[in-house]
Amino acid sequence: MKIFRTSWYLLKDLLKDILHALPFVPYRKPSKRRKVWNRVRERRFLRRIDAIYLAHRDSVDAIEVSIVMPAYNRAFCIHKPIAGVLNQHHTNWELLIVDDGSTDGLASLIADKYNDGRIRYFPTEHLGVSHARNHGLERARGKYIFYLDTDNAWYPSYLRTMIVFMDYGGLDACYAGARIINDGNETIGYFGERFVWAQCWELNHIDINSFGHRKDVVGKGFRFDESLNRLVDWDFILALTANHRTAYAPFLGVEYYDGEKGSRITFTRYEGERVEELKAQIQNKHREMLNLPNTSARQLRPSWREALRHGEMANKG
Repeated sequence: MKIFRTSWYLLKDLLKDILHALPFVPYRKPSKRRKVWNRVRERRFLRRIDAIYLAHRDSVDAIEVSIVMPAYNRAFCIHKPIAGVLNQHHTNWELLIVDDGSTDGLASLIADKYNDGRIRYFPTEHLGVSHARNHGLERARGKYIFYLDTDNAWYPSYLRTMIVFMDYGGLDACYAGARIINDGNETIGYFGERFVWAQCWELNHIDINSFGHRKDVVGKGFRFDESLNRLVDWDFILALTANHRTAYAPFLGVEYYDGEKGSRITFTRYEGERVEELKAQIQNKHREMLNLPNTSARQLRPSWREALRHGEMANKG
């Protein structure tokens, strides 16, 4: 029975790729959350990533990445995400903690607790999460940039897996899956959908904590929109991925907190805003990109197999 179940998952995964490659065949509408996680696909993906890493260990380890962490009065919970960064298998990173005008002693806590030259602390005025992230972006030095909010955490293999996938797959951006937990650390669902830009435009299903991109993409003028009060991550991801090669990495890299303790940084100041109106505003802003030709879409939004196949061909060349 176990062999049959595994074979069925493999066949179903293959059929998805075949159908998605055909023109005018709609991809399954994504959901905000999944109830179950495809462990078979994850294992297959990670085996490929591990093989690539072992073959190119020195070059991968030499890649510096930047992590932008905005924080506003988060002294009570910032230890867990920082610990997740410190425990990463990939150690060539810089963590840019951008303090959005905290009044809870966050500055002294960082100075006293973390004596690590890779951690850089930047105090700013209280101007919101978008300004804080942009402040970090402008000072980032790594080849790739990642984002981590103070109520979430990464699993140890996250950075290395994402770096190998982007660097070897010739990607400009990618995102991983996430395990969603509540206050009791119980799993209540998962984030993780294959990337189709039009579906992302319809439903915000990519979390910024599981998203990374090349730094040189930011050099083209991409920033978080400081005029938006909510949904800033969605707006940024839609803008950046519209014309850049992006793919989904089907592994669990992030522990995403969805409980009641404290307020998430993106919601702290703007809980009363009418989200539906803002959603329509963002969709209108990016609507013209829905007409992107199908051939270009296949090049810009490959499956993970296509991305790694691209890397294999480039490596042979």
